[in-house]
Amino acid sequence: MGEELTRGEVRDRLTAFAARWSARPGDERQEAQQFLLEMLESYGVDWHHSPHVFEHTYPDGTRADLYW
Repeated sequence: MGEELTRGEVRDRLTAFAARWSARPGDERQEAQQFLLEMLESYGVDWHHSPHVFEHTYPDGTRADLYW
């Protein structure tokens, strides 16, 4: 599933993640998938081996950027 991280490790990773992304040019739609994958990595999630779908559409027509 991923790494077992302490709260402090997650906080440190999220702080670094926020710093990286706050300085990036571009728009949300253009880089949404990369943003979400890096956010998951900040929590220690190994997304390479997890079931996920980008741009999932539900039967009622609503959408999710990431369906896990």
